[in-house]
Amino acid sequence: MKRGMIDMIKRLIVGVYQSNCYIITIDKEAVIIDPGDQGNKIDKYLKEHELQVLAILLTHGHIDHIGATDYLVTNYHCPVYIHQEDIPFIDDVDLNLSNSLHPYVMKAKINQITKDLKINSNFNFIFHHLPGHTPGSCMIEWLNHNIVFSGDVLFKGSIGRYDLPQGSHYDTKVTLEKLKLLNPEWIIKPGHGDETTLKEELRDNPFLKS
Repeated sequence: MKRGMIDMIKRLIVGVYQSNCYIITIDKEAVIIDPGDQGNKIDKYLKEHELQVLAILLTHGHIDHIGATDYLVTNYHCPVYIHQEDIPFIDDVDLNLSNSLHPYVMKAKINQITKDLKINSNFNFIFHHLPGHTPGSCMIEWLNHNIVFSGDVLFKGSIGRYDLPQGSHYDTKVTLEKLKLLNPEWIIKPGHGDETTLKEELRDNPFLKS
């Protein structure tokens, strides 16, 4: 990781599901990953640090990862990116699970993505499509930094559920095998809970043990 060029990766824990929202900041420019709730809390941090929001990246389409997107887009007029397979979740309250809270249909324009996203020279990402939790679940790699935002694909000591609408046990099993082939030096920043490394998870996570 090139620490000299990183000002900060801020984790804000938001909403009833205690989701991790991440704000990556370099030179007063910011990219937000998974603004799941409490848009006012996220906005307060952005304003206090006088940040320009370049983009919002979504690891998948569940309410606890997308719920503050419209609030932030209204204030910052930034583009939003999600894997194309999770586009149906954006405006379906049953798929995005907001039917059990406050029904949420995203109004912001969505940019479908399949893999590479270069915002500028500081912010270059790869969306690793790893379905199972949802059809479009991704881990988002920040290139050249060994940092991966894993959403609900992988947690410290666990993995995301596959028994929710359009989840898949089979796809989850395939994803777990793919994880074993990825860079063990990755720092994993999950959608819930504390960070870990892929090396630690390959060693200790019961779902990844052969």
